[in-house]
Amino acid sequence: SAPGANAHAKFYEAKQNGDALAQKLYGEVATEEEKATYFKVSINHWANLRAFILNDLPGYLHESGFIGGERPGEDDFHLGGWLARIVACTGGSDISALAGDNALGKAVPEKLVVYWKTWSGRESWKEVYADGLH
Repeated sequence: SAPGANAHAKFYEAKQNGDALAQKLYGEVATEEEKATYFKVSINHWANLRAFILNDLPGYLHESGFIGGERPGEDDFHLGGWLARIVACTGGSDISALAGDNALGKAVPEKLVVYWKTWSGRESWKEVYADGLH
């Protein structure tokens, strides 16, 4: 094992145990009960994401620009990447993919639309996501 690996062994063991059900699903060896549990957890998780996006996230966003002002800060890099991934999970390529029955069940909050446009208008965003969201 690599030097210092023991310090991280508990973390990785917990990750493997936590991912065991997903591994069974992708390996097509999950039981019907395990599948039902996984989908129930996934539905609950999406409900929590929806509530956060609709109710909490707009409170962190400014009327224009990034969370920290005109230039993106560390928090913006985390949020921008996370948001791109959420949109990608819906099969979309733009924040509008979250609207309506596709994901949120209603319109995307205006502050989030502005935030997305602020990010997606940057050359760095266009370069990173030139081949689509990931």
